[in-house]
Amino acid sequence: MASIIDELEPIINPRSIAVIGASDNPAKLGYHCMKSLKESGLQSIYPINPRSSEIWGFPAYSSLREIDQEIDLAIVIVPASAVPSAIEDCARKGIKGIVLMTGGFREAEDLAGSRMK
Repeated sequence: MASIIDELEPIINPRSIAVIGASDNPAKLGYHCMKSLKESGLQSIYPINPRSSEIWGFPAYSSLREIDQEIDLAIVIVPASAVPSAIEDCARKGIKGIVLMTGGFREAEDLAGSRMK
């Protein structure tokens, strides 16, 4: 039986990362995420962006389905409306961990605020 540390290893120390919402536009968070990963020296980075063919020197993919390799971690940087689909894609791919970096969950903020009054 694997220990909790063994189970968390792909998340804490990933060998491969997909960036869903990667960008080559410096005004986007997906750009800065890719820049940081590139500078980290990690070689197995898979940018996901249907409008790009290459981002930060890595081939870009339009979806996770195009990647034949195992992916340990996904960083999801998409609008709130696209989050459920991105998470479903990660689950189908067998990705072990997700870092969600998104905004637009205004209804959650409104709900929390109404409970505090």
